[in-house]
Amino acid sequence: MNKEKIINILKNAAAIVVFCALLTIILYQNRDRDIFGLRAKETGNEPGTAQTRSDVAGDGATGDICRVGDGVAVITPSSFSVLNIKGEGKPREIAMPSPVISGSGDYVVYHNADDKEAFVCKRERPRYSVKTDNRIIRAKVTRGGYSIIVTEKEGYSSEIIVYDGGGDAVFKWDVSKSEFLDADADPDRSRVALSQLSAGESGIEGEIVLLDMKEAKVLQKKTFKNKLFYNIKFNRNGTYTALGSDSLAYFNRDGSVKWEKKYGDRTLLKADISQPDMMVLAFSAAGSGVKGNSTELEVVGRKRTMNGLADAVSVSGSEIAAAFGKKVYVMNNGLKTERKLEAGSSVKKLEFFGDNKHLFVLGNSGGEIMK
Repeated sequence: MNKEKIINILKNAAAIVVFCALLTIILYQNRDRDIFGLRAKETGNEPGTAQTRSDVAGDGATGDICRVGDGVAVITPSSFSVLNIKGEGKPREIAMPSPVISGSGDYVVYHNADDKEAFVCKRERPRYSVKTDNRIIRAKVTRGGYSIIVTEKEGYSSEIIVYDGGGDAVFKWDVSKSEFLDADADPDRSRVALSQLSAGESGIEGEIVLLDMKEAKVLQKKTFKNKLFYNIKFNRNGTYTALGSDSLAYFNRDGSVKWEKKYGDRTLLKADISQPDMMVLAFSAAGSGVKGNSTELEVVGRKRTMNGLADAVSVSGSEIAAAFGKKVYVMNNGLKTERKLEAGSSVKKLEFFGDNKHLFVLGNSGGEIMK
């Protein structure tokens, strides 16, 4: 071997040593972060914008998210975790081709669509799981850890089962003469609100039924002609809200209707009814006489028209976020833009973290933490 070849070999070896040393330094500096699953980076900002991004690996097309405590629960077909604003969490391996997740307070429930088992966690810690005889079509959880599991029985009938914090069934109700739409349990674990559809000679009717869990009886039933409510949610004070395609209704504790907001000729695109004092509705503005594709945002009577059709909305405290394609607008409760962000792919869903500043943005190609 001549002298020139030896020199080249030594140079290549030195380069490899330097590379390994640099890689070791990078890994050490990021030892508290899974840099292969969470790639933090700063992005250039246009005037008037402020943005910090962390790209979270995962299949956004089949993933889902929800707020849990001060963090955000993220589920993909292969993992479940609750992340903080730095993107840190303790992922748990799962195998769910079509995962579905829902949260309330510190609790979260998840299952695979159409499977017969659901899992309840307090933040990241497993609390209990339930197995059912029939496929699960809806799963929710209360702030106290009770879960509401709805299964589909033969024909068009359904069964609502409420499990306590230990995973024991404490209430069952058959929905056989009507078609189930949604249900929720109140914070004090004494009542269930049910939304269902009934069809008769007079046409389609939406029914909101208040049930007593202890005595398994109907406390109140309100009927809405030609109106359906597909999302029902209890509030902390025991009142509840029903979101429909034609109107939004607010109910007192006894099941009476306090008020109903009718949409008129507007089409509801997206909504967030998690805060009764700051419910966000996004309508297609075409019915308001506005030409082209535009959205009319409405919060507590205040309105703002924005270009494009809203893909997602979220509210936390006095902060509101709305996504249009890749663009994300963060606004105050007066609907004035505070920050304008841009995601890496078209946005499917948004959730604020507990600081009301950071957002988890779920897009078609994965998730991002933005501020």
